[in-house]
Amino acid sequence: MPKINESIDEGSLHYPDDLGVGFTYPDCVKITIGDKPGVSLKKVTSQVTALATKGQNSRLADLQKQRREEKPDSTILEELDRDISQLEARLKVKAVGFSDSIAIGEALVKGGGRVFSKLKADLRDTEKKNKFSMIKTIFLPMPENLTYNEPIDWSGTDLGIAKAAMDALQGKGSAGALQGAALGQTGNVLAGGAGALVGKLLGSGVLGGALGAVALGGDAQGAIESTFRIKSNPFKEQTFQGVGFRPFEFSFTFNARSQSEVNTIRKIINSFRKYSKPKLESPDASIFKYPAEFQIEFLTNYGDDTLEPNKYLPKIKNCICKSVNTNFTTAGWKSFEDGAPSTITLQLGFEEIDIITQTDVQPDGGGY
Repeated sequence: MPKINESIDEGSLHYPDDLGVGFTYPDCVKITIGDKPGVSLKKVTSQVTALATKGQNSRLADLQKQRREEKPDSTILEELDRDISQLEARLKVKAVGFSDSIAIGEALVKGGGRVFSKLKADLRDTEKKNKFSMIKTIFLPMPENLTYNEPIDWSGTDLGIAKAAMDALQGKGSAGALQGAALGQTGNVLAGGAGALVGKLLGSGVLGGALGAVALGGDAQGAIESTFRIKSNPFKEQTFQGVGFRPFEFSFTFNARSQSEVNTIRKIINSFRKYSKPKLESPDASIFKYPAEFQIEFLTNYGDDTLEPNKYLPKIKNCICKSVNTNFTTAGWKSFEDGAPSTITLQLGFEEIDIITQTDVQPDGGGY
């Protein structure tokens, strides 16, 4: 019978207790919570501090040289002595560090390229060694709703005279279309005080004279359209803007049948609440560490003794969790003797971190 392998999925949670056992739940969703580490902040601090210290040593040497070359009666000797004394004291106690904005600024100007090259190398090395480190796996029944929303961003754009001109050059348009497009730009022309151009576009007859009068003030384009009961062709076309990240909304209803399931449900909900949030590097730190990422897989029983990815459902790339909504009173307030809610609904909102292209959709490209 298909079973979840607890030894492989160390630290896994699954609900209900008989999930994946027999044919009660032949399909399920596996959500792996993991971390994708970036460059170590300690390395950044160490490298920038080392560079800042080197810069301050160089600055100290320059000041000492200038001090030796100054005349005995120079008015700036006192100032040089003070700067040298301060630098020597800071370097002695290793006070030149990450928080020294002046030192960092000077150091980055002189050797910042080397620092960032090292950081890029560290990042590449980190990604190569550990792209995704598993924290916890959670197995749940298939969600109550499973919809793939795939946003493709197009926008209706008014191309106007530029489009008409391109069509004319390609033999697709006509002189009349180009003139109409020019009329559509007349408001912009008049607003710039170039009324003489109107006559060149439309002639010096009644229409040209009327447009010249409009040029004296007001909304030129609106006045033209209202007076002559016409509307210029905007030559609108759909222009591709890009592809959005696919969002996913999952809903799960928990009905505990035992104390074991009560405990498991609580751990599952708290896991999503915990790892969808950032954490501080230290209690008094002002820098957040990114929340965890989530791998989502839909598993099914193909008749053997294992659960395997469902080949009929598109795969999902790594996601971030954008919302965790927990309803503890799905069926009104009903609880067990110790106060544990009897029915809970968990709604999770995810969004992929990479866009999907044509290649990704193909089976040999991943089947996304």
